[in-house]
Amino acid sequence: MNKLVALLSVMLVACVVRSVNDPVPVAVQNPGAEPPPGPPGAEPAAYGSGCEPGGVCNFDCSGGGCSFACPPGTTCNIDCSGGACATTCAQDAVCNVDCSGGACSQRCEPGSACHLDCSGGSCNQLCDPSVSTCDLSCSGGACG
Repeated sequence: MNKLVALLSVMLVACVVRSVNDPVPVAVQNPGAEPPPGPPGAEPAAYGSGCEPGGVCNFDCSGGGCSFACPPGTTCNIDCSGGACATTCAQDAVCNVDCSGGACSQRCEPGSACHLDCSGGSCNQLCDPSVSTCDLSCSGGACG
């Protein structure tokens, strides 16, 4: 009986040591891919942080409900055919959003250049033209 307990103890220690030394899997973001779905009621994944300063990133959100944060000095081209995308455009960033699905929002920090083409309607752009370049085209109607 003592040998059995000792054997089980050694096996348990071996399992713990192995699990501690195993590498943790890391998700890699593909800028052209749609964000992974989150649990119900959770905030959507924020894409854009993978853009290097001075870089150009292209994002596609055909499923809708995506969230993008474009860092300073980047150009983000976002196609939100699923609608309900939220974009934050940092200082010195250029954000071009095509929202054919409608109900998109765009927040523009001072010094950014924001372009929102909302053919789906019901979009909102929070942009101060005295400190940023603001362009809202709303062929779908009911934009603000």
